[in-house]
Amino acid sequence: MKKAFKILMEQLQNFSLIIRMIRYGDQSMYQNHYLGLAWKILNPILQMMVYFVLFGLGLRGSHELGTTHTGYFAVWLFGGMALFFYMQEGISKGSNSIRSQVGLVSKMKFPLSTLPTISILSNIWTLIVLWLLAIGAAAYFHFQLHFNIVGLLYVLIAMHLFVYGVALLLSTIVVLVPDVSALISFIMRVTLFMSGVIINLNGLHNAIGVILRLNPIYYLIESFRAFYMKNVSLMDIIWQPTTIIFWSVTLIVWLWGAHLHEKFKQNFVEYI
Repeated sequence: MKKAFKILMEQLQNFSLIIRMIRYGDQSMYQNHYLGLAWKILNPILQMMVYFVLFGLGLRGSHELGTTHTGYFAVWLFGGMALFFYMQEGISKGSNSIRSQVGLVSKMKFPLSTLPTISILSNIWTLIVLWLLAIGAAAYFHFQLHFNIVGLLYVLIAMHLFVYGVALLLSTIVVLVPDVSALISFIMRVTLFMSGVIINLNGLHNAIGVILRLNPIYYLIESFRAFYMKNVSLMDIIWQPTTIIFWSVTLIVWLWGAHLHEKFKQNFVEYI
């Protein structure tokens, strides 16, 4: 627990440095592109449009939600994909953050534990823009939204804690076993279809559906949707068995990730 608390404090103490590193990384990554940083937003938007046409207009995914309202499906899909893309990028890039940048950090002398945070927060504008797209879809289709600000803040805080814990754990494992990075990419692609992002899992009334709904990512996405699409309170979400499962998984991942990070961080350069 002390190791996890230490790492959490490192994020808070170096937050201004983290923001500067994000700005530097974004500028250097897209400096040779004509559209620059716009590609960080355009790519997920194009993917969202493809899924909407395929599942919303083609396969009629709206029927799975118990409605023929295409606008409802658009708001449901866009909001879920906004959160998922943010988590996907955070976990994928965060898991490779130490291995790809350990040389730079060893020269600059700031905590290695901040690298996953930099990778996660570098995609924050993607989350914001994609969610605004969901809000725009609601306005276009005349669908009324119900914003629970406290609930949305709860989801965002829970999401960042979960994603950082996973990224911290995987970033250490990837340094030790580089082949894991390819497995992570595959798992995140599969997770898109197994976390209720584009397919409504509430329609699966069997053991598989029960297991899939225990997924922490599903918990975050469904809670996020509930706090802007439905008139629910924070207590409606917290007082669920899945909340205990989510926070238990998050705590275990944090403790395990902090332990491995502190144990091997002095030898990262040697492993790479």
